[in-house]
Amino acid sequence: NGNSYNPFQLEGISVCGGNAPLRHTLKDMQVLLNYANHNSDYGEYYNYAKGYGWRDMQISRKWLQWMNRLQPDVVSSNQATQAILDAAEVAKNSPKLTVLTLGPPTNLAKALEQSPNLASHLEHVYMMGGELTQQR
Repeated sequence: NGNSYNPFQLEGISVCGGNAPLRHTLKDMQVLLNYANHNSDYGEYYNYAKGYGWRDMQISRKWLQWMNRLQPDVVSSNQATQAILDAAEVAKNSPKLTVLTLGPPTNLAKALEQSPNLASHLEHVYMMGGELTQQR
């Protein structure tokens, strides 16, 4: 029925900044984990990997560029890209990997760029994002 509950096992989390700084999206990740009843500190129980923040992204709005100069974001990392590649390597002889991206799929895109075979190890990719103007 439409109200069935399908639990899932969370293997890892990668976080990327886009229109929001990485330091904010890391906090948003904790809110989502709490909402899903994963109430622990993400660094303690989950494979947490920091990805690219707006410092290294193409920031489209001038006021965001200005904010980044005033309050620089957390330093970007390729940890999330490597974590996706590692998870796919582990999963290649078992059920395929499902990836959920919150915000821009930069971490996944960089992983696919480094290893085009990654696509054959993906069962599903779900992308969720937003926009800042609330006009759409």
